[in-house]
Amino acid sequence: MMQLLIIPGKAIGKVNLGMDKSETETLIENSPIFYNIEYDDYEKVSFIEVANGAKDFYQCLIPDLNLEVFETKASDIVEMLTKNNVYDEDEESLAGLSYRFSDLGIAFWRPYNLKEEDTLEQWFKEMTPENQHEEMKNFYFESISVFNPE
Repeated sequence: MMQLLIIPGKAIGKVNLGMDKSETETLIENSPIFYNIEYDDYEKVSFIEVANGAKDFYQCLIPDLNLEVFETKASDIVEMLTKNNVYDEDEESLAGLSYRFSDLGIAFWRPYNLKEEDTLEQWFKEMTPENQHEEMKNFYFESISVFNPE
C-alpha cells in the first residue's frame, strides 16, 4: 500500500502549505481521497485536512513519529504528542474530541470520545455487534489537518 505522508506544519501527501490554488487543484483533481483545503487572501494553501477514508487508499503516516494516524487510538496519539508538546485547551479538547497543537501545526478531530470503560456499559452491550463495531471507530481520530505553526 502506498504511503500518504503527513508532515506537521508543512504538507499532507503532495499538497504543501503555501502552494498556489491552481497548482493544488490540478494536483488533487484525480485523487482517490477528499482533501479539505483552505486558502489565504493570496490564494495560497493555508490549511489541509484529510479524513480517515484516506486509509482505504494509503497508509497515512507521520514519519518523524513513525505513527500511522488512522490505525492508532486517539488516546495513544495524544499521549505520545503531549510528552513534548502542548495542545490548545478548549471545550473540544477537554471533551476529548479535538486536539490542536499550534506549535507543531497539526490538529486531530473525532465526533465522539469513546472510552474503553464505555464498552462495559449496558448501553454498549445492548448494541448489535455491527453497531458496536461502528461505535468502536470512535477510539480513533476521524480527521487530521496541518496548518502553519503559530
